[in-house]
Amino acid sequence: MASEQSSSGPALNDVTPGTIIDQDAPSPSKSLTPTEIQSSVILQDVGNDNLDMEVAHMGNDPLLVSTRLQLHEQALFCYYDAFLTSVEPKTYKEALTQACWIESMQEELNEFERLEMWELVPRPDKVMVITLKWIYKVKLDELGGILKNKARLVARGYRQEEGIDFEESFAPVAKLEVIRIFLAYAAHKNMVVYQIDVKTAFLNGSVDPTLFIRRNGNDLLLVQIYVDDIIFAASTLELCDLFANLTCSKFKMSMMGKISFFLGLQISQNPRGIFINQSKYALESLKKYGFESCEPVDTPMVKKSKLDEDREGKAVDPLHYRVERIFRYLRGTVNRGLWYPKDSSVALTAFEDADHAGCQDTRRSTSGSLQFLGERLISCSSKRQKSAAISSTKAEYIALSGCCAQILWMRSQLSDYGLAFNKIPMYYDNKSAIALCCNNVQHSRSKYIDIRYHFIKEQVENGVIELYFVNTEYQLVDLFTKALGRDRIEFLTNKLGMRSFTPETLKQLMNEEDE
Repeated sequence: MASEQSSSGPALNDVTPGTIIDQDAPSPSKSLTPTEIQSSVILQDVGNDNLDMEVAHMGNDPLLVSTRLQLHEQALFCYYDAFLTSVEPKTYKEALTQACWIESMQEELNEFERLEMWELVPRPDKVMVITLKWIYKVKLDELGGILKNKARLVARGYRQEEGIDFEESFAPVAKLEVIRIFLAYAAHKNMVVYQIDVKTAFLNGSVDPTLFIRRNGNDLLLVQIYVDDIIFAASTLELCDLFANLTCSKFKMSMMGKISFFLGLQISQNPRGIFINQSKYALESLKKYGFESCEPVDTPMVKKSKLDEDREGKAVDPLHYRVERIFRYLRGTVNRGLWYPKDSSVALTAFEDADHAGCQDTRRSTSGSLQFLGERLISCSSKRQKSAAISSTKAEYIALSGCCAQILWMRSQLSDYGLAFNKIPMYYDNKSAIALCCNNVQHSRSKYIDIRYHFIKEQVENGVIELYFVNTEYQLVDLFTKALGRDRIEFLTNKLGMRSFTPETLKQLMNEEDE
């Protein structure tokens, strides 16, 4: 980190990793030590810099509240007396009025001092000065309870110019599909997933890989990293303890026990499998827009004749009406989520379909695809195609090529787990497209889909994928390409592995003994 001091007093105005800049220092030998200047420099200048700055604000309750923190992994709870607040300060001045935020800011400064991030040096010529600001965040658990008040001192990197002040900006993170693969594999192996939070992770260096796998004989350790959040699972409890003790001895971390809330996902583990949903986020969204008490509906879209654009009608905001119905549907399905049973296989399969010329105005088709690991849904997609397809076969090939690319990516990800897949079944309901793929003779009708045709055909010839016809009745992707009725939606969501579990049901499942 770097800062700048003016002759009138200490001022922290720029950030460059590893240095604190002193304009008045005639030589480095007269510079102050980081310990001597850190608290006064940071607090004084950042206070001035953040005095009236608006920051993200959540919550409306101005009162201090006591909170509960789950500490014991066997569902035991420990209550502590620290008082936290549900209100995120708008300014640095406001944060100084509450002891919990002062303590959080001091903890952040202590980490800078412990890791020796500051060094006072003369300011180089022609260097972009980057100012600092405090970010305040109330960390919540999966039930909406307050875990901690977190303050972070960050640099305003958006003031830099690419190619002048930096060459690239990238933080490796795991895709959501990668997290689902991790959880699906852990459910298959009946592993317990734990979570660790790394304090001031960005000060400890960067790591490019996001998945680490360690094998020792029959023992297996899986570690998934998302910036400063780490989840891990192992074939034995001893291996989990060994990894947790080793990492906590090397870095300052918070052991959070069994995973229950990760990247906005509520994750419930029990002897039968893993359940993933977002009921907390759904309820917050409903409350935010005033739909917490609305009357639920059975379908997110009305099944009816497709309508044309009425160019002479009264202008309205169609998005408002569409979102309103979605919220009403969401109100009746807040407890629905993905169920990953432990007794399912790890076979990789896919479904694909396209609603040819479904858009009445542009005549573009809608592509849909699903990818499963056994009975566990890993990835899904619903996307309007960028161009109008001349025939249903072309629309199918556009959708099929995207689904095939996703399958190949998942195949490479699963190879890290020691799983190899060939002849991966892909199901769709267009016999002409299947015949064209399996026919070695290319004719003029296939020229306009030449690239996608050869891409899919090569995968079939190499034995990577196999194409199968599925009757429309069992085409699971219909849910992602067109509006359906209630009975059809219930049938398909059940086939996708989605279940509705109330908190009481999840608690009962967690208390079951593993047979």
